[in-house]
Amino acid sequence: MPDLPHTQLHQHTLPNGLTLLLEPDPDAQTIAAGYFVNTGSREETPQDMGASHFIEHLLFKGSDEVGARELNERLDDLGGHANAFTSEEATVYHAATLPEYTPELLHTLTELMRPALRDDDIHTERGVILEEIAMYADQPSVRVTDQLRADYWGDHPLGQPILGTTDTVTNLTPDTLRAHHQARYGARRVTLAVTGQFDPHQLTTWAEHHLRDWPTGTPTPTPTPAPPPGPTTPAPLPTPTSPASTSPPPAPASAPTTPCAKPRTSSPTSSAAKTAPSTGPSSTPAPATAPTSPTSNTSTTAPSKAASPATPTAPPRR
Repeated sequence: MPDLPHTQLHQHTLPNGLTLLLEPDPDAQTIAAGYFVNTGSREETPQDMGASHFIEHLLFKGSDEVGARELNERLDDLGGHANAFTSEEATVYHAATLPEYTPELLHTLTELMRPALRDDDIHTERGVILEEIAMYADQPSVRVTDQLRADYWGDHPLGQPILGTTDTVTNLTPDTLRAHHQARYGARRVTLAVTGQFDPHQLTTWAEHHLRDWPTGTPTPTPTPAPPPGPTTPAPLPTPTSPASTSPPPAPASAPTTPCAKPRTSSPTSSAAKTAPSTGPSSTPAPATAPTSPTSNTSTTAPSKAASPATPTAPPRR
């Protein structure tokens, strides 16, 4: 075992290919650990969209040794925080607790990574995911983000929704999900990252003993994405030319000229004034004989657009 310093980030690879990424901090009051699996929606075909996210849900349904109820009770007993998420290129399962519960933290997270993938659990969780898809479909910001991603990436998997669609999730079979898990959750794709107050020597010894039987699995394929089309450059606009007949008539010689009036100061409580400050009346009075055009006192302001949220991730279903 290599000499592991207590004050810096260090990496260690087990014989089966699983990576340890450790950052001990003697001054920390907690410890956080997470299994980072190098797989996500980027590897999915149009027919199995949502498989990575589906598997994330199923890991919280228990292993062959520990049922879903007991597994989630163990996570709750840690007294900290536990969750998971799926992205385009990673699926992550993480938890945090007090340093004195480090053994329970590591054992529970490791048991989480050995799902039974029972047919009954798959059937139950399918309904949960379909409800989740419907929930996000009612959120305009999520729909806009998904549409922008699809428009930019086109047919590339990065343009697909991480949750999948109602059709693809409905058609994912237990055998398909088990095949995905077996192919993508091998040790060579997994990193156990730990930070906080812990002894790196003890943790490495624990990992070499308890994680040595993790199947090696297949390596992560080298991504070869097609170049995205990107935004198109609009053609330059022609130089505007105004016909002489449409030019405004010159001001009468007798009309006095005054400096431009300053815009009205927006009221502190007016959101419309903040977004589109109004301009004062024209500084040059019209001739007495010129008809005046009616002007509208209402102004339309574009509502402020909030920042689009990140791709939704699925909280664990317990």
